[in-house]
Amino acid sequence: MPSGGLIEQSISARFEAQAARRTSALAMADGGLRWSYSELNRLANRIARAIPEAGPADGRPVALLFEQGAMAIAAMLGVLKSGRF
Repeated sequence: MPSGGLIEQSISARFEAQAARRTSALAMADGGLRWSYSELNRLANRIARAIPEAGPADGRPVALLFEQGAMAIAAMLGVLKSGRF
């Protein structure tokens, strides 16, 4: 990759690459939740696909309201993957 290539990648693209390399490695632990990179990636993808179905599809940014924890990370990744930030 050319110099600066990682900096030019989006957060979601960098996460996807990490998830592809470390599918079964622990990505998130929060209380009783323990998600591998592939599990977190699948959940973020589900959230990203649900966003257009849940509201206007006019490209407006999505607002998130949540408590700290694993679900917050999944939600943020989902929004980034949806492009609605």
